[in-house]
Amino acid sequence: MGKTMDQDKYRKCMRQYMTGVGKTKEERQHDMCIGAKLCSRKAETKEKA
Repeated sequence: MGKTMDQDKYRKCMRQYMTGVGKTKEERQHDMCIGAKLCSRKAETKEKA
């Protein structure tokens, strides 16, 4: 059950990085990569991601 809670937190965190309104494909991909690193806590800041 703990795993599901972690997945829910990750999805909620990623939601802001998944919106692509007004962005190019490359910008969306870049944002997704940054979001994945930040939400999985592999990076502490956007710059480090």
